[in-house]
Amino acid sequence: MGSEREEAFDRLASLAAFILKVPLTIVSLISDKQQFFKAGYGLPSPYDQVRSLPIDESICRYTLADDPIIAGDAKLDPLVANQPIAKTLEIAAYIAIPMKDHRGYVLGAFCAIDTKPRAWSSDDVNIMRELTKSVMTEIHLREQLRELETEKISRETVVAALTHDLRTPVSAAKMASAALQEPDIDVEEQKQMIEIISRNMDRADRMIHDILDASRLKAGEGVP
Repeated sequence: MGSEREEAFDRLASLAAFILKVPLTIVSLISDKQQFFKAGYGLPSPYDQVRSLPIDESICRYTLADDPIIAGDAKLDPLVANQPIAKTLEIAAYIAIPMKDHRGYVLGAFCAIDTKPRAWSSDDVNIMRELTKSVMTEIHLREQLRELETEKISRETVVAALTHDLRTPVSAAKMASAALQEPDIDVEEQKQMIEIISRNMDRADRMIHDILDASRLKAGEGVP
């Protein structure tokens, strides 16, 4: 939930403020305990530092039902007017668009706030919807990068383990090969050593193929 500020999200918050000509915009992530300000434009102190609100003081929490809030006059909208934060932030007009992921879960809201009542136009609402999609694109990209990093670590772990395990059959084959060099080894012992070498070389061959397959996956190639 909590994370460092990121330029991509701050740019979208600034863009929304510029296009809609509002003094305050907020990109929020919402949990069952708090509203976290992922990005914002015009956030006053102390919210620009603490970057969060308890959930029971949040207006954006009402978007979790996947319903936008569009209030041209906040005093006439009970979802907005009854919240102490509305007075603190001097909210007179308010748009909150739910931020829904590809699974259909609402993660938070993108809000635009004016300090004077205004009749939000359909263009205003559509602009906020499009910018909210851009926010979700940024979030999805970060999720995909985390998944790729996890897969990379898993593949590297597999390759390292297989490489380590390869030493066992190679060592066994080397020991059997050394035994074959002994001058007093009899025919039966020779057969046993040759069998050990053959068995361990087959095992090593299979492990080498496993390492190559894992390396191809690591490089993003298909496995034949």
